[in-house]
Amino acid sequence: MIFFFDLDGVIIDSAKECYLISKLVYYNDKEFTYEENLYSKLFYKHRGLVGNAGGFQILHTLIEKKIKNNKTQIKKEYNIIRRNTDTTKFEKLFFEKRSFIIDKNFTKWIELNPLTKFGKKLKEKKDININIITTKNGASTKLILNFHEIQYNQIYPIEEISKYGSKGNLILNKINPKDLSKVVFLDDLVDHLEIARNLGIKSYFANWGYGQNTDFELFNYQILDN
Repeated sequence: MIFFFDLDGVIIDSAKECYLISKLVYYNDKEFTYEENLYSKLFYKHRGLVGNAGGFQILHTLIEKKIKNNKTQIKKEYNIIRRNTDTTKFEKLFFEKRSFIIDKNFTKWIELNPLTKFGKKLKEKKDININIITTKNGASTKLILNFHEIQYNQIYPIEEISKYGSKGNLILNKINPKDLSKVVFLDDLVDHLEIARNLGIKSYFANWGYGQNTDFELFNYQILDN
């Protein structure tokens, strides 16, 4: 089997890291005036909507709107706003802020990226073909995998995915067509899975991650042993 595994929500639980960094970037030049407990609960509840880091800008905007007007439907409005908003600058600042935090206190940062149960199981696997495909930036992805001693073949971070437009397109371009039947793609974001499945890639939903499933088959750990 040739595995392509997402990172955030699948191998690691980075929700707290994403909350910390995206909040620092979003409120960099304005005062945070909301009740922390309520605000953070809304963030974690809807974390699964976000793919690329730029999406956190939209999520914070909608959380503010929801707190001011409880009738706001974050899930319903997210994709509409996302399609019509350029978040390139926010994403750049997000990665810069992450790099700053890593350089300042690596130990604190890595503690915000613990392994999931699946990640711990993956750590035990030394003889399978694992590729990491993630909307995280390459530098931080490598730091996390190396720290947790996760063995991998290749890392395909956001820098690579952006060249192909989607995770599915990247996978098709990186494998030999005759090996397509051997590919297993695991993610917790249905948007990524739908594109991949439509391209003929065997796609599984990680039900321990951040997203909400539709009709995708759940990943069975025994697949790792096949």
